[in-house]
Amino acid sequence: MFLYLQIPIIILLFSILILMGLIFSPIFLPVKAGDVTTSSVTVEEISFTIDSNTVNLGSVTPAVSATGSSILSIATSNINGFSIKVKRNESDATLDLNDDSTINIPDRTTWDPAGSGNAGVWESGDRYLGFRVQQTDTDSGNYNSTWWGSDDSDSNAKFAGFPSTSQTIVNRTSSSTPATDSKVLYKLNVPNSQPTGDYSGGITYTVIVNP
Repeated sequence: MFLYLQIPIIILLFSILILMGLIFSPIFLPVKAGDVTTSSVTVEEISFTIDSNTVNLGSVTPAVSATGSSILSIATSNINGFSIKVKRNESDATLDLNDDSTINIPDRTTWDPAGSGNAGVWESGDRYLGFRVQQTDTDSGNYNSTWWGSDDSDSNAKFAGFPSTSQTIVNRTSSSTPATDSKVLYKLNVPNSQPTGDYSGGITYTVIVNP
């Protein structure tokens, strides 16, 4: 008999910490007693939308993967582009059992973007919640093949776990006008020992213009 789980939603909360790229350009003036040096400030505008703030992964059976996705659309005229960061909202795990928050679903190894990143290919025996930026439906300037794999095939697509602190998953280095998309794929597979019930959790996306 298969264990039957219901994982109703991942609540995708996004904070637009539009640390709106305050770029200071000093103006140096000869200073005499009573004079004040001034500087000009340029505020870079940015917009951020997400196709839905909830993702329902449906009913999950052990050894059968469930997937969902979000499309993040960002526009900015900033010539240095933008960064998208993500974190889970709980410190211990992304998804908790609604009736007992001490019971959770395992996450893949926490994402670390340093160097080549630490995402890995999904193996047949993996029983985790993971995510990746998907090449398909993601603007080429938003996709990092070193981090997320050379393509979306099972043998090359790399997944990681949601971090407990905000970490960069997209780093675009040019302007984004009109808006460009980044597609985030979520993948879940659970062990046979996972307690049945309804699970939910939250993640937060933050978008920042690059200095």
